[in-house]
Amino acid sequence: MQNMNAKDGTAVDMAFAKSLVNLKVLTLNESAISNFDAVAGCVKLQRVSIDAKTTGITSLAALKKLPDLKQVTVSRGAFPDAELAGFDVKIKINQR
Repeated sequence: MQNMNAKDGTAVDMAFAKSLVNLKVLTLNESAISNFDAVAGCVKLQRVSIDAKTTGITSLAALKKLPDLKQVTVSRGAFPDAELAGFDVKIKINQR
């Protein structure tokens, strides 16, 4: 699996994500997320998008460890500035 899209109020326990080593794109829209830290196992992840109506994610720390990550897109105001800081300079952070 290279792309995963959760949307429309779906409750998603991300614990399974640690086994998705080939996942490249993760899109979370209007979802209730738990165990987001498991995304740290998605070592080929390149792009992540999280909208403002997605709940349950309080930290982006798991993304900061991903070696292939290129872009993170979040809704403006969804995360404090401290959470958006600390990414490698090669990673583009977008707020929409």
